[in-house]
Amino acid sequence: MRPDALSWIPRSLNFVFASGTVVVALFEFFSLPPFFDLVNDQSLLNYTAFENDPRKDKGQIRRFMDAPILANAVFYFLLCVWLRFRSYSYVLSIFIVLIYFFFFLVHFIADETFNWKYSNSRLRGVYFQTAAVAASLVANIIVLRLRKGGKMVFNFKTPLPKAKRSSDEEEMKVIIPPNHWLSILWNFVALFIPVFLCLIVWFFRMYMSFACFSSSSDILIFCEVSQQVQCYPCGSCTTSGINSCSMTNRSSIFHCLSPMADINADKGAICLFNYNVGWFTFLLVFAFIGGLFFFLLTFMKGITNWVLLGGYRLYVSCLRRHHAWKTSRRRNTPLHPSVNLIQEEA
Repeated sequence: MRPDALSWIPRSLNFVFASGTVVVALFEFFSLPPFFDLVNDQSLLNYTAFENDPRKDKGQIRRFMDAPILANAVFYFLLCVWLRFRSYSYVLSIFIVLIYFFFFLVHFIADETFNWKYSNSRLRGVYFQTAAVAASLVANIIVLRLRKGGKMVFNFKTPLPKAKRSSDEEEMKVIIPPNHWLSILWNFVALFIPVFLCLIVWFFRMYMSFACFSSSSDILIFCEVSQQVQCYPCGSCTTSGINSCSMTNRSSIFHCLSPMADINADKGAICLFNYNVGWFTFLLVFAFIGGLFFFLLTFMKGITNWVLLGGYRLYVSCLRRHHAWKTSRRRNTPLHPSVNLIQEEA
């Protein structure tokens, strides 16, 4: 049996995996509450614990929090169809596997390290999962650019210098093609930074849930991200402790604009954040992220050539100094006595 006859097996497995990823993303997008927050038990708090609890709102705006995840899954599936589920599609599948790995790592494997009941450990989990989604999205963009002719987002506008091997040789120029590993790696890093920052802003402003805070200083740090935060003092983060606090401390609810003198949360608090996200906030965040992305993209394009040229020139300078040092060392090194004897007889 020819090896080509078995090529349909990995392609079929890749098709099943890509199709399943789209199904999972659709389920995440349309489910209320989304599975992204399902581990943080939704039954932990009753609906009367907070004012304007987003769990009371059955509207569609909350689903848009997972729009980047759905868009990335669809983008990945369409690219795999275009690639006929071979070649670069396997690389894209590896990045999707990375998303699944970080999801299970945060929620199940290392759930104590990324405990979603507390704000600090929750943010660590958000960073890891967002980084995996951003890496997959950037990989999709780079593969699309490679298959459409190799023109990358960030190109080297001028040739990069190559070091001289001797003083008699002319300095040569090296133009790095778009499909070169250095160009691909630089484009990946330069694209990952704006994509990751934009996704972090998106999830921080659109993600609605609650968490426990150990002190008022932690609450103020969270208020720097979103002012739509309301809390009441609570020194426990267990199910029974939170329910007890919600019944006895409802009259002590405070928010980000409350006077600090009236806040008595040194022993901890439980807070609901992003509880009043509507269409206006959604459009405002969407416009802000769009502007931020294009600004970072332009900024990275501006420094790309200068940073790499500076690095190459430093590399060339170091090689020249090393060559000069070796040449001077040879001239100053005395010859072996046998060599001197041969020169005298000649």
